[in-house]
Amino acid sequence: MSETSYIDTPKYILNRRGILTAGGTYCQTKVK
Repeated sequence: MSETSYIDTPKYILNRRGILTAGGTYCQTKVK
């Protein structure tokens, strides 16, 4: 993945560090 890419599914969020989070919010600030 690139720096701002992420997989957004109806049930899970996968950020670029590979952490799955239940919900629908991706916060890149917490990634950095």
